[in-house]
Amino acid sequence: MKSISIDKLNKFVLQEGTDSKMKKPLQEIHTTEEFSVASNSYMVAIVYNSEDHGLNHTFGDCMDSILSIVKKSHNSAYDDYQIIFNRKELLDLVTEQFRKLKALVKQEQKKITLHENEAITRIDIDCNNHKMYVQTYTKVKYGGTGYVVTGQDIDVGFKQSKWKALNSWKSGYSSQYLLDTLKFMTGYEQLTFYARERSINPVRCEEVDREMFLLPFHIDD
Repeated sequence: MKSISIDKLNKFVLQEGTDSKMKKPLQEIHTTEEFSVASNSYMVAIVYNSEDHGLNHTFGDCMDSILSIVKKSHNSAYDDYQIIFNRKELLDLVTEQFRKLKALVKQEQKKITLHENEAITRIDIDCNNHKMYVQTYTKVKYGGTGYVVTGQDIDVGFKQSKWKALNSWKSGYSSQYLLDTLKFMTGYEQLTFYARERSINPVRCEEVDREMFLLPFHIDD
């Protein structure tokens, strides 16, 4: 199996200081013989040391609740929709869209420097024609103005759930978290996002030695 350094989990631990007894365990990487895991409560990143993805361990803190959600998603994988895409193509596209968005904001709002965590990337999928439309825009309005860059289509594969066929599927993610996810999956060029019908549900990406669980950001219809 491929190998990935546990150091890759550092960016997924909860960064801000907290006095919350519930959240404090998320400020460190949790490690067992079988796997290591980190979460900032919006993303869960897991490095596996074996092909056993059962996550059979009890930490005795809030990480157990997070892992229970991941384990449930494992059990429902055959009921999920599957979005299949080229990792580097989406990574390069979101990176370029954010670069253009940052330049646009800087041009209009001289004193504002846009950061990746201040942008949203929305994806809209035509499930019949297998096209993903990707567009990046600012989370908030500056001086009453929101900024957006022109979107672009990329080719994707889309496998329907056995329960219901969809004509379209959409969701939105923090641009920073989406980029972090795609970078974490380096080494796997063809990725599959396992998704549910509702855009408020997280997506999951699982390979033999690692796994990502990403929560969406609210988007307007």
